[in-house]
Amino acid sequence: RWIFHWEYRLCGDAYHLYRGGNWVISVRSKLRRLFSPILQFCAELAGSTYSNEIMMARRETCLDRVKDLFTLCIGTSEAVLKGYNDYCGCPIQYLPAFVDKNRMHANRSKAQKTSSIIFSGRMTPYRNTICDEIGIELLNSYPLEAGEAWNKDKQLKDTEFKIRRLERDTTTLGQKQAITFAREIKEAETPSFQVLSSGIYEYTSRPKSAAYEIYIPQAASWPYSSPNRTILSIECGLIPLDYGEFSDHDINMVAIKAADNNAIKGILGLDLNQCYRELDDRVDKYNEGQRLKIPDTKAVLLRLCDGDPGTWDDVDLSPLGGKLA
Repeated sequence: RWIFHWEYRLCGDAYHLYRGGNWVISVRSKLRRLFSPILQFCAELAGSTYSNEIMMARRETCLDRVKDLFTLCIGTSEAVLKGYNDYCGCPIQYLPAFVDKNRMHANRSKAQKTSSIIFSGRMTPYRNTICDEIGIELLNSYPLEAGEAWNKDKQLKDTEFKIRRLERDTTTLGQKQAITFAREIKEAETPSFQVLSSGIYEYTSRPKSAAYEIYIPQAASWPYSSPNRTILSIECGLIPLDYGEFSDHDINMVAIKAADNNAIKGILGLDLNQCYRELDDRVDKYNEGQRLKIPDTKAVLLRLCDGDPGTWDDVDLSPLGGKLA
């Protein structure tokens, strides 16, 4: 990382030039192009990417310039705030982050969910490797992607006809087994694992979608989960799935844990309705835990702005099941 800090201090923000800038910016831009192949090699060797390291170096340098200007530092991750404890020179405070249950249920009902998984995060070399491994592991597992059978016109009509026949065939297989097989065929329309090329909002508005979204750490040694992404997954109507064990945020208790690729196959075999019921229970417990942290946050903010405590009592938290205490 120190190499990229040095590069940023030398080259600044001169990334792209088009009929603009003075000779200093032009020189910095040429230096950046000169150093980029070497730095790209260093980033990949460290399991990262050139663009990510440039971004992080820029963030850290800019934050270092303004760190003494803050009166209060707040954040939705206590683990991240610990890193700022001695850095900013001001009080730090955790800001409770709730799951909006109204949005969760509304988005969940938009699409028919199947026992399959999506990944929608920013791709890194490590994530790309894990995605490949998961895809290979699930290639011949339930549910399969049916492909041509779900195309329009004749193939689709033929598939739908066969499903209706199977649902009525109670003699050969028995009623319960026939209905089960028919349901599994319908669920095979979506692949077991998919890396999204579209936005998650667009994906979850489709008639059929995966039920699970997986979080994969940025690197093999990456210690943090992604609390905001986990909450986004839940509120988009999905079940969050963590690849590994994390304990840096309370929301980690809500996500299902997958220790390895083999565990993912077992998760896809679980009863989906039961998984959603258990998710609702965990969300309720999580929101209740966040609600207990409100008084501390309230006190810190009131000391900062000398506000009237009475104004806090009018804040509506009905989607979360109550009001501020």
